Amino acid sequence: NSAGLAAGVSPPNQPPNQPTNQTPASGAFVTAGNPQFIWSAFSDPNPGDTQTHLEVQLRTSGGTYGGAGSQDSGSVASTANDYTPSGWNLGSGTYCWQVRVQDAMSWSNYSSETCFTVDRTAPTSSATSPAYDNSGPILVDWTASDNAGGSGIATVALWYKLGTGGTWTNSGLSQSGSSGTFTFNPPSGTNGTYYFQTIDTHN
Repeated sequence: NSAGLAAGVSPPNQPPNQPTNQTPASGAFVTAGNPQFIWSAFSDPNPGDTQTHLEVQLRTSGGTYGGAGSQDSGSVASTANDYTPSGWNLGSGTYCWQVRVQDAMSWSNYSSETCFTVDRTAPTSSATSPAYDNSGPILVDWTASDNAGGSGIATVALWYKLGTGGTWTNSGLSQSGSSGTFTFNPPSGTNGTYYFQTIDTHN
């Protein structure tokens, strides 16, 4: 006797394949309180099956899913492989997340969780320049710092304005690190009092 499926009988449904977390990745820093979560594209052992729902769960690094400080999207009707919450408003700290997806009949296993850090505290910087300079470029010293455990400083940009009523303008000069000196050449024919400020950005 030969073994096989009877005519007209479909093979049993299998759940979708386990998704893989992509963003935020393990060890990543984000600055948004409602970050975008991205995972691998939907796949399923059963040909023709498609995604119908998703669910993203998040916990604090020292907590549990469903516990204090956790978040859950609930079952969301969607075929996408990304999700951006609108009201989680995560504070600074370390979080872990996982996701599962559903076809028309069953849920996949949750993805292997990844943990990331939310850094909502902006870095700080300051600039100093000589009170008078009539001999050439103006040297503007700067320092910058980030909060303990923050993502660090990516760049520090120098902005200037001419006179108290002037418009703040990006000088086009930027540096990285925690301190340095900008060499600022005033626009030709624009003598007067220059004011400087620095703007820094997270990694």
